[in-house]
Amino acid sequence: MGKRDIHHIISRQLISKIQENFCSSLDISLTIYSANGENITRESRTTEFWKNFVFGNPAVYPKCKAAEINAINTCIAQKSIYIYRIYCDIVAFAVPIVINNEIIAVCVGGKVRSDNPNLKLCKAEAENIKADFDTFLEEYLAIPMVENEKLLSMANLLKHILETILELNISKKTSKEKIDEMEIMKDMLQKEVYSKTKNMYEVHQKYQSIVENAVDVILTLNKDGIITEMNRAIENNLWTTRDEVIGSHFSKFLPSENIPEIKKFINDFADKKMASVSGMLVPIYDLNENLHYFSVSAKPVYNSAGNLTEIQCIMHEITEQKKLEKELSEAKDDYSHLFESIEYGIYIADLNGNIMRANKSMYSLFGYTKEELNNIKIWNLYSKETEIKKCISRVIEEKGTTILNAVAEDKKGKEFYVELSVTAIKGETGKIIGHSGVVRDISNRIEYMVKAKSEEAKYKSLFENVHEGIIITNEKGEIANANPRASLMFKGKMKTGANIKDLIPEITDDRLKKISKKGETAIKFPDKKVFAVGIKIKFDGQTQYQWIFTEPCNIDYLRMQKSIEQGRPPKADTGVRTGRPPEAEAKNESR
Repeated sequence: MGKRDIHHIISRQLISKIQENFCSSLDISLTIYSANGENITRESRTTEFWKNFVFGNPAVYPKCKAAEINAINTCIAQKSIYIYRIYCDIVAFAVPIVINNEIIAVCVGGKVRSDNPNLKLCKAEAENIKADFDTFLEEYLAIPMVENEKLLSMANLLKHILETILELNISKKTSKEKIDEMEIMKDMLQKEVYSKTKNMYEVHQKYQSIVENAVDVILTLNKDGIITEMNRAIENNLWTTRDEVIGSHFSKFLPSENIPEIKKFINDFADKKMASVSGMLVPIYDLNENLHYFSVSAKPVYNSAGNLTEIQCIMHEITEQKKLEKELSEAKDDYSHLFESIEYGIYIADLNGNIMRANKSMYSLFGYTKEELNNIKIWNLYSKETEIKKCISRVIEEKGTTILNAVAEDKKGKEFYVELSVTAIKGETGKIIGHSGVVRDISNRIEYMVKAKSEEAKYKSLFENVHEGIIITNEKGEIANANPRASLMFKGKMKTGANIKDLIPEITDDRLKKISKKGETAIKFPDKKVFAVGIKIKFDGQTQYQWIFTEPCNIDYLRMQKSIEQGRPPKADTGVRTGRPPEAEAKNESR
């Protein structure tokens, strides 16, 4: 970059003095770097905006620093002044200081507004860095506004001053001929200072326009609490004109319980106990006595004697936000009531299984107090702790939900069956932070299932071994099931899925309709070999017909079954079927 640096030609003390006078005269910031990129001076005239919202902010400062480095490199490469945007429509300059065609320093400064603020951009930036918008805008507006042409002339002036002073030092003129560096600088800056006074008036006019057209209510109170000034935003927020408000005491528009709080902060400003107020919630009535809510930021103004003269306020309406907060609060209360009233045990646990919250049913189910249960890992409540822990870990890993049956233990060690539903819980960032669970006592259900299986086995045995033949069909007559006795009666001709009408011609469509309508029917066979009764039943919500067939004479069922199994036809019956009951037939045979 060069063989010499600026501090090799003039002292650091003189460099700092030049910087201080230049910045105070033009009200801009400035930092001077050596040719090797070393900071010769610290930044002067740093605004409150830069201190509060840029320095130390990891979301903003690195980008601003990168823009500054790029500007330095560009002005060195071009050997000319470079104007650039650094952040949120704030502009700065990079000025190369050249002696004998060699860059010996770079001045970086400015950091001024080039135009009225873009309110949409400012609001987006404030939200991006999570800053209070009112404070952000207030300190942003405090940054001097300088047009680009004006900023360029300031940069040229700085370049000319520094290069002139450096050349004077290099030429080593006699002390008599040498002009005092500071006097030169003051003379050269005089014109700029005069022009800046004019610019300040123009900036004031622009600032006044911004205030007048701001979305938020901007007003001033005097030391007695009388409203003295106000912008037009009051008409949009409270549906009234400012003429109806200006000259009134603030207490006219506040609920009585909030008046002491406002009086206190006015007194604190007067006594200089605080420098500002930010984000204070203030409820305000409009002229129709409708209540509105505002977030208020306030700043005191003192005269030369240090006495409070007025208070400047920026009021941002948050009525809709307060309504939403109320609705959310009510919803939260409803949720809490629902959470406690559910008869099942409900809990929320972290990733380590610690129970963070549980409802009354959960404590009652396991017999623990709230304090006791909160000191127990959730999987410690089950007989097979390891299996439950693995299951919960799998749910968390897969970010899903599962339902399982398990054996739980209450405080006294009594085991009972539960159904456990586990769901992973995500945090705001989408990362899993724990799980929730619903625990239902299903001991009665398990007991019923055991009994049902026992009953099922009993009735199945009865169905298999009853002496009557039983065939079960649907409403169309299609055979769904039959017991062995029925198979034997019909000599194995019956197959599941066949229709009973094909097996027994006496069962017709009319008979099926009759059983459907009356619920039962009796069948008389011409040869009197069998008696049959059809009964309509409901099973698992479906309509079925149960056909019961009884033979009027005794049959050696075991002998016939054995013959069929061995592939031999059964011996012919010797009994003569008379159509009478078996008892009468037996008496007839004994004769």
